Amino acid sequence: MATKAPSAKVVAQKSGKTPTARVQSAKKTVSSEIPSPLTPREHPELVFGLVGPVGVNLNPVISALTKELKELSYRVEVIRLSEMIEEVFGSDHSKEPEDKRIAKLMDEGTRLRRDSGRGDAVALLGIAEIKRLREEKLHDSVGERNAYILRSLKHPHEIETLRNVYGKGFFLISVYSPREMRVTAMAERISKSLFGNGHKARSKAEDLVERDELEESLSNGHDTLLGQDVRDAFPLADLFVDGRNKSKLEAQISRFLQLLFGNVFLTPTRDEHGMYHA
Repeated sequence: MATKAPSAKVVAQKSGKTPTARVQSAKKTVSSEIPSPLTPREHPELVFGLVGPVGVNLNPVISALTKELKELSYRVEVIRLSEMIEEVFGSDHSKEPEDKRIAKLMDEGTRLRRDSGRGDAVALLGIAEIKRLREEKLHDSVGERNAYILRSLKHPHEIETLRNVYGKGFFLISVYSPREMRVTAMAERISKSLFGNGHKARSKAEDLVERDELEESLSNGHDTLLGQDVRDAFPLADLFVDGRNKSKLEAQISRFLQLLFGNVFLTPTRDEHGMYHA
């Protein structure tokens, strides 16, 4: 019987490292993760980052992406960066009301960036987790036909670092939904987590959506904002999908992967052509 690899949470608990030390340790993995341009692969390792503002449901995107990648014979691992943050601080907010759960995760993510002085601190944890999964779970040092989905990115420096590390093997997908719909969805989740007794659920949802878009008050002293900054991360995407329409979303992802894997019978749409020249 194969020995099951320990979870990242178990590894974190045994290490006894402070959050800043965890980030510094994760940073050391970056150089070993950068693929060599001298060894091209037929089925290269792929990393997909998702940007989804608070109130957007990322599950249909993950399901569609996973389905399409598996049909291409890729192994898929979903990495929830919120869980990586909890592992660093030894916390568990799963039983909290939804507004408090999200607010505390925001607090911890911002604290991690502030204490380390790095806007990409959470991305570094994701990179370290990819390396761990490849070696301990997938048992594959080469990385052929492996795909990882990072859920979800909140700062433009995270995206910059991931592109520097994985190059053309990294793709960013931003999921769109109108603000009013996001606030409504968030308010419903807050109310449901309180068994229908969500007092001022909508105002709480408004506060979370606003904070998620841009947390302006925190800086590392060098003109770098370290709070959440979805507003500036969102437009950096390689693909924008409409989170309101499941069938359209699935078609967009399918088409994107077909173009990615070289379906020569597909021609770019007007929007895709414009993105190429942007």
